[in-house]
This record gives sequence, structure tokens and C-alpha cells, in this order.
Amino acid sequence: MFELPLAARRRIAIALFIGVIAISAACGNSFAGATGTCAAPAFRQFDFWIGDWDAIEADGRSFTIFDAREKTWHQTWVTYRGRRLELDGTLEQDAITLRGAERTPTGARRLVSGTWRPVAGGVRETAVTSIDGGKSWQPWFDILFRPHRQAEIQR
Repeated sequence: MFELPLAARRRIAIALFIGVIAISAACGNSFAGATGTCAAPAFRQFDFWIGDWDAIEADGRSFTIFDAREKTWHQTWVTYRGRRLELDGTLEQDAITLRGAERTPTGARRLVSGTWRPVAGGVRETAVTSIDGGKSWQPWFDILFRPHRQAEIQR
């Protein structure tokens, strides 16, 4: 594993901050349900992900929201190589699991399943893929997010 340069860490921190702001903004509008707030426990499921993080292994940005109407998490991931992946999912036991599909460079359909789990000292994101409709799965990546050192100093 390697540590990203400061500029990349800042971009990830900004993307996470924008995601938190978007969730906060959504809580005040009609999409948040009848009460207009994010008081329901489902809105707090990904709270372990809020913060300024140093990513160990990363090649893009993601934007994650909780869809109150569908009661699911949604993430759009965009790589620095111009690829996009959309995932949806829920809290399963102690982790958030999101699933989606994309096309390989040859056009084959590839299923993707990613899991975010709080671990000692951070958050671990792992992903697996399947090109046979989910009959078998192969490891794709394993990323460890640690609280940004500067953020730890300010606490």
C-alpha cells in the first residue's frame, strides 16, 4: 500500500465534505420524508465515514448519499481514467454493502460488490467482482482509510 500525495488527499477530503453537505441539505427538503429531517437511524448508518481521511490506494472520487424514499445508500464512483460506476445497497450486519454493474473494456457485464466497514484506526473498503453473473467472485481491491493526521491533531 502507498500513501497518496497531499493534493490527492485534499481532493478526497473535499469530495467527502461535499457528500456530507449534500446529505445535510437533503435532510431539509421534501426528499427526506414527511418530517423533513434526517432523524431516522438509517441516516446515521454511514456516520463512521464522516471526516477527513487519508486514502491508502485510490484512483478516483466518490459521492455517497442515503436515498430516503428508497431507504438505500447510493454511490457514484468516478475514476481518474474516465470510468463511472453506480452502486446501491444497505447496512448489512456491521457494514455498508453496495452493489452495481459495469462493462469491462471488452463489453462484458461485470458485477461489483463493495463493503465499507469500520475497523480499528479507520474504515476498510473492499470490493469483489464477478463476470459470470455472480456464480463466482474475485477480489478487486482493498483500501484502508485512516483519519487525516491534521484532523486528529485538531480534535
